[in-house]
Amino acid sequence: ALVALRRGRRRVMRAAWLAAVLACCGAAHAASPTLIGTWTGTSTCTAAARAACKNEIIVYRFVRRDAQHAILYADKIIAGKREAMGALDMQLSTGDRQASKHFAHGNTSGTWAYTMLSDSALTGTLIVDPGNTLARKVEAHRVEDKDMLPAPALGDYGTPD
Repeated sequence: ALVALRRGRRRVMRAAWLAAVLACCGAAHAASPTLIGTWTGTSTCTAAARAACKNEIIVYRFVRRDAQHAILYADKIIAGKREAMGALDMQLSTGDRQASKHFAHGNTSGTWAYTMLSDSALTGTLIVDPGNTLARKVEAHRVEDKDMLPAPALGDYGTPD
């Protein structure tokens, strides 16, 4: 009876250990990071961009709107301050590791597209119409918003396109 009791305890201990490992480490693998969060880096004009295009240091915040969309709040850093550039209602795809949006603003229309290269690296492009011309390239890395310069008020971004 004592041997059976010890075996029973060992089984319970193994089951508890396995449950702890799965809860700790299994969950980390199951929930892969998404592009939701804050990113900073550069937005660089290509040779094909309009003459008015300027290279920028950017801060992007992707905030989930619903299961298939995120609002992108885009800032540029000018004279040590974050300035709102606008907000886009982005379509999420590929496990929330990609986002894109076709837009029209004034005389410009095109598609912004972003892809996570890793859990901490983001790349993006702006392809403008007509002619599907690559106008901008974005390279960014994940950061904590609290570690960045203060963000503009949400009202400064306007209504997401």
